[in-house]
Amino acid sequence: MPEPTSDPDFTDDQLLRVLLAQYAQPAPRAAPADIAQRVLARLPAVPPAQAAWVLRQQRLRRRLWQAIFPLAFTVLLAVGVWGVYADTGSVVGFFGGAESAIGYLVLVALLSIKPLAYLLLGSSMPLVLLLLSVGGLYWLWQSILAAAPPMLALDYVEVEQ
Repeated sequence: MPEPTSDPDFTDDQLLRVLLAQYAQPAPRAAPADIAQRVLARLPAVPPAQAAWVLRQQRLRRRLWQAIFPLAFTVLLAVGVWGVYADTGSVVGFFGGAESAIGYLVLVALLSIKPLAYLLLGSSMPLVLLLLSVGGLYWLWQSILAAAPPMLALDYVEVEQ
């Protein structure tokens, strides 16, 4: 084994230590004996590909939920406006009448959103309502495109071969 003073790595290491000491930098310390066990204990139990897939799924779910709430509100508002302009019974009848589960749900939604629709329509704000609906639908479309996998995106990518 060569002597430590003749090894170029040893000489470079000593020079680095001298330079660090001149600039009052902390001196390097030896690694703890159980560093490998600590690193292995902190690694995730699942493979990186599976962890990335789980993270992508969580992000997708979160974005979809962020898009579902405005969509549900827009649908409820549209049904409320439909109920204001048309008879409530005809709207509920379109969904199977109050005897069916979906018809009952539509009736409850219609009666809960109708005061807001009356407020917006009664105060001469149909244009504002229309603009808000168009803006909300545009925002929803952008949210869906952002949450979509790249293969479903509308931007075409040319690949040179």
